[in-house]
Amino acid sequence: MGGDRLPWVELEGGGDNFDSLASLDWQVHVYGEAPAAVVKLCEARAIPLHAFDWQPRYRKAGLKRARSI
Repeated sequence: MGGDRLPWVELEGGGDNFDSLASLDWQVHVYGEAPAAVVKLCEARAIPLHAFDWQPRYRKAGLKRARSI
């Protein structure tokens, strides 16, 4: 929803989901497996796609798991 902020989550193995935000370019974050349509769209438009392996702690932070469509 417009105006919402991306919840911060620590990644397994170190780092966090905000590390990629050092770049001011447009980018897509997916939590869980990225649907093929999203992968294709990002590739076609040269938009970086950051797919994070799903972990239960993401739900606690307010993130929703991606589902293939």
